[in-house]
Amino acid sequence: MRTLNCSYNELTSLDLHRFSELRELYCSENKLTVLDISNNDKLERLSCKSNFLTSLIVKNKANLIYLSCRNNQLSSLDISDNLKLEYLDCSENNMAGEGFVMGFDRRGTKSIFNNTKAEDDRW
Repeated sequence: MRTLNCSYNELTSLDLHRFSELRELYCSENKLTVLDISNNDKLERLSCKSNFLTSLIVKNKANLIYLSCRNNQLSSLDISDNLKLEYLDCSENNMAGEGFVMGFDRRGTKSIFNNTKAEDDRW
């Protein structure tokens, strides 16, 4: 499976370990509190907005180009070694600005932190 869309289902958990070939994941508008994509190394697009996430594990995702995790309850986010990341929206969380996004490098990344835009406007 390359694409999984399970948005709008009131899910409280999501086990993705069996989906190692996943390229796109859309799981917005659920009731998730934790999302772990550590086994999904081929993932390119992740939209997990409007959940109740307090933990989002997206570190070391070399292929990830799009991440929208807005409107959750994240207090920090580690995006270390996500060198292809082109779009990041982590607004409407419990973060106090981009200092709470670890591993962030602005090179060409359109980023939105708590409703303020950083870098360019390509998206």
